[in-house]
Amino acid sequence: MELHEINDTEAFFKLVSIGSVTELKKLLSKFEQEVVEKISKSCNIDGETPLLLAIKGNHKKMVKFLLQNLNVPIAQTGRFVWRELVYGAVPPLLAAILSDQTSDLCIIDFLITKEVRIFTSSVNVDSVLSSPIPCSQKIEILELMGAAYILIQQGKQRACQFGLQCWTEAIALRQSTGDDCGPMPKFPFNLSDRAQNVFGNTVEFTTLEKLHEIGAQLNGNDLPEIQALLVIQRIMSQIHPDPHPFLIQNFLHFGEDIRFRSQGQYLVRVVNISMLILELFEVRLWEEAISFEWPFRVIIDTLSLMEGCISDMRQNPPSNSEQEFLVCNFIIAVSYASAYAAKLPQESGLDTKIDIMASSIYRIVISLANIELEFNLHTRTNFKKCLVDYVRFMNRRNSVSNILHMACSCLNKIPIQLIQLFLEAGANPNATDELGHTALHILAFYSFSRNRISVAYMLFEAGAHLDQPNTNGETPLELFRRMQRTQEGRTDPIWHSLVNTVLPLTCYCAQVIHKYQVPFKTRQLPTSLESFIQSHGVKD
Repeated sequence: MELHEINDTEAFFKLVSIGSVTELKKLLSKFEQEVVEKISKSCNIDGETPLLLAIKGNHKKMVKFLLQNLNVPIAQTGRFVWRELVYGAVPPLLAAILSDQTSDLCIIDFLITKEVRIFTSSVNVDSVLSSPIPCSQKIEILELMGAAYILIQQGKQRACQFGLQCWTEAIALRQSTGDDCGPMPKFPFNLSDRAQNVFGNTVEFTTLEKLHEIGAQLNGNDLPEIQALLVIQRIMSQIHPDPHPFLIQNFLHFGEDIRFRSQGQYLVRVVNISMLILELFEVRLWEEAISFEWPFRVIIDTLSLMEGCISDMRQNPPSNSEQEFLVCNFIIAVSYASAYAAKLPQESGLDTKIDIMASSIYRIVISLANIELEFNLHTRTNFKKCLVDYVRFMNRRNSVSNILHMACSCLNKIPIQLIQLFLEAGANPNATDELGHTALHILAFYSFSRNRISVAYMLFEAGAHLDQPNTNGETPLELFRRMQRTQEGRTDPIWHSLVNTVLPLTCYCAQVIHKYQVPFKTRQLPTSLESFIQSHGVKD
């Protein structure tokens, strides 16, 4: 190969590795078609194909460009390194499965859909069987690819047949007596109690006879999907102890599919799937988990799945025992998500994401509060404990999504006792948003609920300051006195009592300090007293 060809090839692989489709088009426009075809089917100095390199970098657009524009071989094998594991020859699909950057399964779905459409899955199998890699790796690759084919949603029937073909070849290799392989029996993974609740009595297939039974139930039965999940969990647990995106995302899809197909009839199973996902994350250190994007997304998706279950509960009320089970797990999920969110660093780039999680938790809390009166003593105690976790997380944030602000802005949609539960759990009634509004301001400005008078008095009893000004200098007391002119204010004795309240002497003292600009940030006052005085002044 001439020097300019070497340089061109290096430039080609460099652009593929960084996912720059635009620059790659510019580079290739300089070459004849014959040269383009030669480079696109070559390997770099590490033995990686262009497609494997694009998959490794999770460059979805580059993967599509290579397949659709350059027609790179979709079954071309190459060297692939994942974590500390080195595979001498793997097809692109296996690389996409192993890569822990594929949590949305986009590349996997794209590869399988294209393979199914052009009938190249058999080529994939043949390339694995003929490769020089160890027999144990061949089995691992075939079993994982088989699971991926089984779990794909598009072109399902044909993909499942490809999956069964992979599993059949894997069993044949396990039972082989050749010099290069030898019998390699399969030892099913020991499932946790939660996983057993998800899978029931189903165990992973180990013989061709069992595999034929699975093949006979491809339509209208979730046995193939369960087998695929069992295969993935066993192999991934052997490769690396961390929860793997391919397994987690397929658990989510499985739960969503069951919920959709059952129309709310299998809530217990769907909730068990959701809790299994959260359980799998418990093996990962918090400090490590928060540095990745996908755990956050998965927890949000899991909470969303549980929200759907709560909605189904309203449409198809479960039995008392099922409701108790469901509620207990919703409470655990709220505590888990609150603890996770509280560990996230307070960085501006995370604010929007954390607000999404806070809102998701909040919706579950509201749903639980609506049936709180039906809880037994033990469940009610646990619910209050989970509220403490949630309120602690919200107080720590001190953001525009303060929990009492959220509740007071939509009183018509929540049970009034939830406000009291938040206060008992430690919610700060004097917390402010970016405009200096407290929960009392929110009631005066935005709430049109008939319950706002009771809630205002509830907040006042919990220590809310009626004379705490917002950034415009407006206090809740001034706003409430304006409202006294309405019929609502004239006839309600609680309201009359509230707006005519004589403020504590400490509040008047704080007002005087601000009015006459008496220095108080001298570090001679207790922090709590300094904060109290500060809250009674107009914020900049």
